[in-house]
Amino acid sequence: MLTYRLGDFLFHGMWGTPDFPETIIGTEVRAGVDGTTLHNLGTWGQPFEMPTIVGCPTYADAILVCEAYKLATAANPLALVVGSVEIPGGLYKVMSVRAEAKQVVRFKVAGDSSFYFATVRAQWSLLPIAFSA
Repeated sequence: MLTYRLGDFLFHGMWGTPDFPETIIGTEVRAGVDGTTLHNLGTWGQPFEMPTIVGCPTYADAILVCEAYKLATAANPLALVVGSVEIPGGLYKVMSVRAEAKQVVRFKVAGDSSFYFATVRAQWSLLPIAFSA
């Protein structure tokens, strides 16, 4: 079974392609000096959005998951796992998250023997901020 995870948050599905951080280089040219100076201004990327879904046993559990997602914006940068592949060295800051709990008749995930009677669908806005070799 594939794994989708952002930090400690597990998902049954995640869509989209994560953006990767880039090294930002600034240049400086001074009058009377032959050449250009390069400055490493840091490593970060552009914000991007990734939708997710997770099943919950009850609607009350789904509400608690939504509340936990809201706290993720205050968390340290988180590791991202997409389709059981951890993005090596990549850390992502949660800029915002919009989560909605929905009661469903029955939600079944392939490879999982459990049935879920609520889902949480969320739209995550993530900023790639660190990448190490």
